[in-house]
Parts: sequence; C-alpha cells; structure tokens
Amino acid sequence: MGHNPPSSRANITIRTSRPGKVNSFKEQFGEGVEVVEIIDIATGDLTDALPGVEIVIHAAASHVGETDVTRVISGTVDGTLNIARQAAKANVKRIVFTSSWSACVDMGNPAACFSNYVFTERVSQIDWNPATTEQVLSSKHNKNPVWLHGAAKSLAEKEIWKFADEHPEVDVTTINPPFIYGPLARGTKINKEVLRTHPSLGRFYSLLLAGSSLLELPPSLAIPIAVDVRDVARAHILALTAPPTTEVGRKRILIGGRIFRMCDVSEHVAATRPELKYRLGNPRVERVTPIAAIDTSRAEEILGYNEPLPWKKTVNDMINSMLEVEKNW
Repeated sequence: MGHNPPSSRANITIRTSRPGKVNSFKEQFGEGVEVVEIIDIATGDLTDALPGVEIVIHAAASHVGETDVTRVISGTVDGTLNIARQAAKANVKRIVFTSSWSACVDMGNPAACFSNYVFTERVSQIDWNPATTEQVLSSKHNKNPVWLHGAAKSLAEKEIWKFADEHPEVDVTTINPPFIYGPLARGTKINKEVLRTHPSLGRFYSLLLAGSSLLELPPSLAIPIAVDVRDVARAHILALTAPPTTEVGRKRILIGGRIFRMCDVSEHVAATRPELKYRLGNPRVERVTPIAAIDTSRAEEILGYNEPLPWKKTVNDMINSMLEVEKNW
C-alpha cells in the first residue's frame, strides 16, 4: 500500500491472484483510494502507482498453505525486493514491511516455544529463523507449509535489511507479529474448509467445531503467542510517524498481545456464551507448561505501542464474526 501526502489520494496496490479482490477493495473504500492491480508481485511494474508516494506499507506474503517452493520464494522474497527497489527508484521516503514472528523462531523446533524463552530484536540478542534458501528449494519441507511460510518471511526480511543498508535514504521498519487473531473484515466470505485449515483462524475455530465436551482441545502453541489484528494495524500506523533509523537504530519491531491459552478461551466462552457450550472442547491443557514470551519494549519505545487489546475482547469479537460467516454456509 502506498501513502500519498495528506492532501492526495492513497494508493492500494494488490495482486490479482484472488479473483474479485480488486472490485471488493473499490466497493469498500470508494473514491478515497486508488486500487492498482499487480499481475505478478515479483516482476510487476509499479511505475504508475508510485509517483508522489511518500510511504509504502508492504503487507503481502505467500499464502500460508502454499507448498510450491518456487512460488513461495518468488511471491515473498522476490516480491518484497521488487517493491522495495521500485519504491527507492520512485524516491519513496519510508517503507513499512510486514514480517512475522515466524522469522524469529526455528519453525523446525516448535517445542522451543514451550519454555521461558523471551524473543527479542535487541542488538545483544537478535532472534532469527535459521532457514536457508537452499533448505527451501530442496523441497524437503514442501509438505510443511507453516515451516515454508516462516522460512520465506525470514529470508524476505533479511533481504529487506540488506536493501536498507544499501539505501540509507529510505527509512525501513519491519513489524513482526505472532499468530494474528481477531474479527474478520466486515463482509468477509470464507468457506468452511478454508476456515478450518487456516493455521491461526482454524486452530481457534476448532473450539467451535469440536461439537463435544468429550473432545480434548488442540495444542495451545498458537494461542498464547498471539496478537489482535487491530493491534497489528495500529503498529503499522504508528510506524508511519516513528523516529527515523538515524535516531533510534534499526527498527525491527516485535509486537504481541495478552497471553492466553486455549483452556482460558474455552472457559470464558462457556461462561459468557452458554448457548455455545455444547460446541466447546474439553479444556484439558496443562496450565503450568511454560510459554515463551515476546519482548515488545522496542515497540513501546519507538512506536508508542502499548496496552494491547484485552484477549477477551479479541475472543468475543472473533467468535461473533465467525458466527456471522457461518450464516452464509
């Protein structure tokens, strides 16, 4: 997404890999934005979209679930570099790149997340996903889309920092959120299979799918290391006016939300939405298991990002939106 000066229109650039998305954006935002189609984000020409743009927010990524390794690399790594290089050529002053917490953790060793470890981006302890391009292209992990997604995000972010070193005239920020939860966008239409298999939404929705209190809840890994989608959006907006790198150093910003577990969700929903109690799984998750944390102090210092939304509000709003989606099935 490109951002023009306040008196001008904003540009939203999107790919056409999802039919109907162009018209959807046009209908949702009206004449307040200009929607520009990009056929191939890795090679697409943005010449007509970037004149006069001062800020670019690049939030695109390979879809989690993609197992074609060449598409993963092309869409995420090559696409990120294409956007960055064309932005620099067009004299864009600032780029905010949506990275991921998965770029900070070894996705081949998820057990490490069940510990007292604190993920951080501070100079003394910078966490990185160790995946390499060679490992991705080896196809050994092509049946593990979550691993591929984390690898691609890590590789793309490392490239964007190389770009930042080569183009000090462009101020770069990366926002690294963990699993994202919260209400779906208004008017979202999504089928049951997609909702069930999505790595974060699907894990959450499984609460409602279980249909029997005799079923044990799924593993809680994805739940505590989470953030509300509205807090992710807020972090990006705050990054637009954050102090420059020359003042605060490299802006690799890890964000997170309130810690909660699947068992907490189940008990909360049972207490506040008794009509859904029959659909909830059995909250037999070990409460004393340590869960890794995310150091968000840099987000507070640089962006003013603080007070993430209460997890119960995230849960309530997410359930309400999912029930609305169900009405269209």
